[in-house]
Amino acid sequence: STAANGTGGVDADVDMLARDIRWYIAWLAHDPSYTPQPYEHLAAVFREAGEPTKANRILYESRERARAEAWRQGSYLRWLGSSLLKWTVGYGLGLRYFQALWWVVAFTVLGTILLLAFGQGPNRLSGKMFFSFDRLLVPRLLELDRSHDEVEAGLKGWLRRYFYLHKIVGYVLAGFLLAGLAGLTQR
Repeated sequence: STAANGTGGVDADVDMLARDIRWYIAWLAHDPSYTPQPYEHLAAVFREAGEPTKANRILYESRERARAEAWRQGSYLRWLGSSLLKWTVGYGLGLRYFQALWWVVAFTVLGTILLLAFGQGPNRLSGKMFFSFDRLLVPRLLELDRSHDEVEAGLKGWLRRYFYLHKIVGYVLAGFLLAGLAGLTQR
């Protein structure tokens, strides 16, 4: 394979696929006006050559650049949407969508700590953890213990409202995870 050298010529001895992916990312970043097409084209070349990890890394950088452009252009809602995709499912690229599981763990732990701190909910620590995890799951679709509805109804004050928010977070995480798995974040 051939590669462009720094002077505009071609180096025949450089294997383009063996080149470090950071070189490509830096090369694409030299274009002052962002468009996704060069990133998508290069990712397609890597994917066709049997390098899906490199292809996903190129696409990830494209999404990062698009997110930065949204902020620079004052399109804050687009920036927020991109940021949520980044933080929850890593834009759905490669196995990054599993980072949503870290959010599940974090909110399960947070719910458990709140139940412990206010002495509410199930009596045992394991019960509190299970309750917190169950409330995070999409209700009626993946609910693990229906008796948790009664436990939730018995929560007092703002802790009850917190667990309503807890459920909303579960819906959002499930939505992003399903979108990532379905490939909808690739569009």
